[in-house]
Amino acid sequence: MKEIRVQTAIIGAGSAGLKAYEEAKKHGVSAVIIDPDFKLPAIFRSGYLPLDILRAIIEEQSSSVLQDDTPITMYGMDHSIRLKFSTILQDLRERRRNCSEKYMKNFSAIAEQDKIYGHASFEDQKHLLVPDTGIRITAETFVIATGSRPYIPSCIQPAGSRAITCEDLFELQALPKSIAILGAGSTALELGQILTRLGVKTVIFGQRHLWHFTDIKISEIAEKCIGKSVVMFMNSEITEISSDDNGVTIYYLDQFGKEGYIRTDYILAAAGRIPSFSKLHTENAGISPDIFGAIPADPNTRQTKVPHIFAAGSVAAQNTPLERSLKDGAMAGRNAARYPGELRKSPWLPLTISFTTPNFAIVGKKEEELRRRHDAEPYIIGEASFQESHWAEIHLETAGMIHLYFSLRTQKLLGAELALPMGATIAQFLAFSIALEKTLPELLGFSFYKPSPLEIVQLAVKNASTRFRELETDRKIQLPGKQQSFYEAEPQNGYQRF
Repeated sequence: MKEIRVQTAIIGAGSAGLKAYEEAKKHGVSAVIIDPDFKLPAIFRSGYLPLDILRAIIEEQSSSVLQDDTPITMYGMDHSIRLKFSTILQDLRERRRNCSEKYMKNFSAIAEQDKIYGHASFEDQKHLLVPDTGIRITAETFVIATGSRPYIPSCIQPAGSRAITCEDLFELQALPKSIAILGAGSTALELGQILTRLGVKTVIFGQRHLWHFTDIKISEIAEKCIGKSVVMFMNSEITEISSDDNGVTIYYLDQFGKEGYIRTDYILAAAGRIPSFSKLHTENAGISPDIFGAIPADPNTRQTKVPHIFAAGSVAAQNTPLERSLKDGAMAGRNAARYPGELRKSPWLPLTISFTTPNFAIVGKKEEELRRRHDAEPYIIGEASFQESHWAEIHLETAGMIHLYFSLRTQKLLGAELALPMGATIAQFLAFSIALEKTLPELLGFSFYKPSPLEIVQLAVKNASTRFRELETDRKIQLPGKQQSFYEAEPQNGYQRF
C-alpha cells in the first residue's frame, strides 16, 4: 500500500472542496484532494445553473410563447406556438457546457500529484484509506466536503425508471409532455413554474408548509402566488403508484381527503437533498451525524467535535446555497491550514432565496425562532403588501407581502420573511441592514428612490413604526433612550421625519 503524508487532506471536489483546497494551498501547506471522478458539482448538473438557463430560454421566447390571456391549467399552458421539445434540453446542455468551462479550469489548477481518484474512508482520526487506488493517507487535518445527494422517497420507487431526479430530467433527449413533481422546496417550485411555462403538463405534490417559510401569513400569500402559475396539491398524500412503458399513474388523497389520480410521463423527486458520506466511515474518526443526517460543525469555524477535522458545504448543513458552500469551503480550508493555531471566525448571516415568481426569501432570524424566544427577546412585525407600492402599480405586479421583525428592546432589525417580485434584491438589502445592525429609526431615515421595488421595505418600516407608537401610547413598552420618542425626534441628514 502506498503511503502519503500531508498537512491537509480534503475529501470531495465539489464547490466547497475546491475552495478548501485553494485556501489551504494559499497558506503554504501540503494538501491533497480526493474524489471518485472530479466532475461538475450538483449545482451545475441539477441545481441553479440549468434552472437559470431554462429561465433564460423562456425569456428569449417570451414574445412567441407567453401570452397574457393564456390560462394555466393542470395540463400546462395552451399556446398556439410552442417551443420545440426536442431542442430545449439540447440547448440547455450546450449552454451548460459553455458556462462550465470556466469552472473546469479550477480542476486544471490542481497539481496532478495532489489529485487522488477514489472513495476515501477513515481508518482512524489520523488516517484515510483509498481502496480504489491502494493509498493510505496520513494528515494533520482533514476537510470533509463530500456534498449531498437527492432524497428519493420510498413511495415513488414502484415507478421504476419513470421515477427521476432533476439531473435525470436534464439529460433526457426531450422534455416530457407531462410530469408530477414531489416536493415543495426551491427546486420543486422553480422547476414547476418553468416547465408549466414551457408547456409541460405539470403538477406539484407538497406536504405541510410551503418552502422554508415559518411565518404563516407569508406562507399563505406565497402559496396563492405560486398557485396562479402552476397546479399544486399541498397537504396531499400519495397512496399508490404504478407504471408501465408509457408512463406512471399516481393515486393520491388531496387536502380534503378526496381520492384522485393522474397519469404522467414521469414523477420527479425534488423533496430535498441528504448529506452524502456513507462510504467515509466517519464513526472511525469519532464523528456521528446529527438528527438531520449532517456532520455537525461550528458554523463560524467549520470545526467538528474532533478538533483537527472540519466539514464544509451541504454535507454539514441543509439547504446550502452556492455562496454558502464557497464561504464554508474557504473557511474550512483556511482553518485546517492554520490548525492548531488560532482559528479564524467568519459568521454567516442566514440568507435563503428561491427564484420563483415572485421570489421567496428568508433573511436573518425566522419568525418561528423569534416566537420560541419571545419572552427573552420580544419582537414586533412590520408588514406591507406589495400592491401598496407605486412600483407595483406601474408594472402591474400586485402579488406579494413582506414581514420585518424588529426587537422591542433595541429596535434592531432581526430578520424578515417575504414573497415579492424582485425579492432577491430586497433580501440582499435587508441582509446588509441586519449585518450593519440597523435600527428602525435608521431605516425610517433611509432614502429610497421611487419607483423602486425597495419601496416595500419603506412601507413595512413605517408600519412597524406605527405599531411601536401604538404600544408606547398604551404604555405597554418603554422605549430605550431619552423620553422623546424616536418618531418625534428631529430629522437627520435632511430626511423628512415621521
